[in-house]
Amino acid sequence: LKSFYSYDYTRYNQKEKDEELIDGSVALEAAKSFLDKYAGDMVSAVKAPDSIDISRTSTYTVDFLRYQNDIPFPRNYICVEIDGRNGLISRYQPVWNKDIILENMNF
Repeated sequence: LKSFYSYDYTRYNQKEKDEELIDGSVALEAAKSFLDKYAGDMVSAVKAPDSIDISRTSTYTVDFLRYQNDIPFPRNYICVEIDGRNGLISRYQPVWNKDIILENMNF
């Protein structure tokens, strides 16, 4: 799976304030499970954030940042969005440079 995006156009016709939203920790676990299934070898090179916040559109966005030898590579990450109302993954987008050479760096 390279990437995908899904959008529910009916969501703004609903009264979101009356809906119960899933907790951020539940959304983060859903994103991790999704990566385990679909991100292949990239999953072993990323770290999840400690916590996530929900947006005003009831969506959680999780950026899993790429690391090599505990050095972050901010321009390499995997973005996963989770719908806060139903817990479904609505976006998966790896931003990943496969040609980058990450050698062991000893300082």
